[in-house]
Amino acid sequence: MLENTEPVTFLRGWASAGRAIRLIQLMRLNDVDASAHTDEPRDFVESETKRRTFWIAFCLDRLICILEGLPLTLSEQTICTRLPSPENMFLSGTPVKMPFLPQALSASIEPSIRASPFVESILFTALWGRVFLHHQQSAAERVCGNVSAGAGQRQTLLEDLLSRHLSRFRESFPSATVEVNQMLLFTDMIAQTTVLALCREAELLAPDAAKYSDFILRYQWKASEAAQKLSCVAGHLSGFNLFQLGSVNRLRQGTQDAMVVDVDFSSTLQSSNEVVTLHDEDINMLEVADF
Repeated sequence: MLENTEPVTFLRGWASAGRAIRLIQLMRLNDVDASAHTDEPRDFVESETKRRTFWIAFCLDRLICILEGLPLTLSEQTICTRLPSPENMFLSGTPVKMPFLPQALSASIEPSIRASPFVESILFTALWGRVFLHHQQSAAERVCGNVSAGAGQRQTLLEDLLSRHLSRFRESFPSATVEVNQMLLFTDMIAQTTVLALCREAELLAPDAAKYSDFILRYQWKASEAAQKLSCVAGHLSGFNLFQLGSVNRLRQGTQDAMVVDVDFSSTLQSSNEVVTLHDEDINMLEVADF
């Protein structure tokens, strides 16, 4: 019964999310920090609430559009809203000046400010969105017969950026911390799924296995490692009664789809290396309740 009603439920939820995102745009919550003013303590909570509302909508837009293969609604280039403050500062009403998204993704941010589970989820969701845009642009170039060196450059830049933020994530949040925090587990899922998405694009960029064997082998290793980590995350999820994060059911399906890149690499290279994939019992652990 649930299988019959789930698509309808998702479509209704997606339509509602679309209306909410339009309201976000009409309220100009993407421009909360467009002016150079500094929040007074009495205004901080109100401004921070707007920031958090916007970034939740941003993540929701990315998750839904990527998993459904739809164009992204909210563009990074038009965002003038700073990242949300750490939870303890928000709850205490303590003003703090957070960086903008491009700054957090490209520059060295003070770990004590940057290391927030909510901020980490935003950063990796944004990176997933960039990989998705890279995929869409490369696909359009292939269809139009206009494949350029830019695709390879984008791939390299995204790989470096993703690797850097994965390293920072591991430094800021040890495995023992991630395993007991729902938001961090969700963020880890997004991070590893982003790695798999980038690996899939690498295979499309280098279809000639003989010519690009080293290139493909490197990404095969990355895909296998990401698959193994996703399997571990799935195991930790079994310890929670309820994983209260929207779009996780759809992320589960998207993750299953992304896993085939690991097998594709192995088939392309006819490698004897053991390929690590998520087994059915691991995937089933990602089942969560709908809201």
